[in-house]
Amino acid sequence: GQGRRETTVVAAREAFAKAEALKSTDPERAAALYRASIDSDPGLVPAHDGFILAMKRWKMGPEPPEPPPDPKGPRNGKGVLIYFAPKTRAIPLGGGAASAELKAAYTAWLAAAPSSPALHWGLGVSTLNVDRAAAEAEFRTALSLDPHFSPAYRSLALLAQLNRDTTARAEFLKQAVDADPTDDQSVLEYSEVIPEAARASMLWTVVNRSTGTTEAYSALLKLSSVAASPAEKLPVYRRMWTDFPSLQSYSHCWSMKTLFTLTTGADPATALAVARRFDDVCVGDPDWPDLLAYQLKFNDAKALVDARDFAKARAALATFAPPRSTDGVPYYLLRADAEGAGNPAAGYASLLSAAAKEPRDVLNKALVAAGEKLGKSVAQVDDEVWSTLTAAAKPFKTFSLARYDTGEKISLESLKGKVVLVNFWFPTCGPCMNEFPYIQQAYDKYKAKGFEIIAVNIVSSEDGQALPTMKEKKVNFIGVKMPDPEFAAREYRIAGAPTHFLLDKQGRVIYKPAIHDRETARTFELEIELLLKR
Repeated sequence: GQGRRETTVVAAREAFAKAEALKSTDPERAAALYRASIDSDPGLVPAHDGFILAMKRWKMGPEPPEPPPDPKGPRNGKGVLIYFAPKTRAIPLGGGAASAELKAAYTAWLAAAPSSPALHWGLGVSTLNVDRAAAEAEFRTALSLDPHFSPAYRSLALLAQLNRDTTARAEFLKQAVDADPTDDQSVLEYSEVIPEAARASMLWTVVNRSTGTTEAYSALLKLSSVAASPAEKLPVYRRMWTDFPSLQSYSHCWSMKTLFTLTTGADPATALAVARRFDDVCVGDPDWPDLLAYQLKFNDAKALVDARDFAKARAALATFAPPRSTDGVPYYLLRADAEGAGNPAAGYASLLSAAAKEPRDVLNKALVAAGEKLGKSVAQVDDEVWSTLTAAAKPFKTFSLARYDTGEKISLESLKGKVVLVNFWFPTCGPCMNEFPYIQQAYDKYKAKGFEIIAVNIVSSEDGQALPTMKEKKVNFIGVKMPDPEFAAREYRIAGAPTHFLLDKQGRVIYKPAIHDRETARTFELEIELLLKR
């Protein structure tokens, strides 16, 4: 087909390489170079991608100047000022402010080469936000000229997604992969719509054949979501660590925190190496100085426990705690070992506090084992966990809000006797969408046992999108609207989403779950189970 990702035309290749080097700093010059590349080889698909994006960035004008960082702000472990730069502006679909010029360029190219699928496709992409029907016609024309032109199938899939037609989207993406199995972008998008069990092999293919590329990194990110256990996640994050050693991006800094968490107890030397490197690389991320300081202290304490110097280990462990950005289980187990040496009751008390605060399978198992050594039954252990958990529990302020599906009001008061998750969200919240499948999974598992979910949309201007979004995401728990735009902030001090409150059968706040992957989803399930027992 004519949807090539590389070119043998020297002039096209050279102009494209120069454009790629300038695309982030000089979109006007980059656009001219991409245009020259297309002049020399109209079938070079990456040149069209680059040209359209550069034109949009150029016509949007320069980014607003960044405010200077506060010199008195926090610094990382190397003394470098921690500063989060403002987010760049979103790039619109289609041509945006550049639509007219893009249309003129493609019209001129097509006058000279009317049989080029890439040119018809480029014209369609550049007109997406102006005339979707015309854009679709151009995509179909491209496919009539070359049935193997996979970018056109991907664009038709995008149109189907915009129309909320998930069936058509999946079919178009399958056609894209069938047309060109080597098109990594098509493979990545198709992996989103196939059964989860089939995704891993497809994504590893992209990682291995396109090592070090943007597409390979995207595949690794998707694999991190597919992996069902820490043992399956570890090779994914280790591959990120080796293939992208110094990548500076929010997603990579976040991913390396997961590698840190996976290795902090089992492979503390690697965890320390990760923390040292990314304390330098991710200078705008305030978590890394804490993680580095924590791992240095953890490794020292572990060495003391391994040497059976428990008194010094206990003293060392008492001086620090796990940062909020990592899993505290290795710390809690190490501390229980140190405190329980010669004093099993102290080790049990340490585990009891940790397991009540954040129930985890491994902590629960260790707690039961420690209880058995003290002659405690499982029921006694459960009673003590519950007493610890509810000692300071407070009632959640009740509400009565209108449902999106029926319009009828539902009150928290009417749900007394059930375990209830109050979920504050909004339809265009990315993290909210990412966690919905995990929340729905828990809802399916525990609804019949007395579990309910009330999802409160905190952005009133998106009320019209709430029910369609919930249907699209295939969630069937109860969605409700606020009586006024300030309700969540005023009544519950909600500053962002997602925010959760897990209430026991008496309506008291017991947990504030964070649900963003399989491990946190499992913790969420354990929290529900603990509350359902009572």
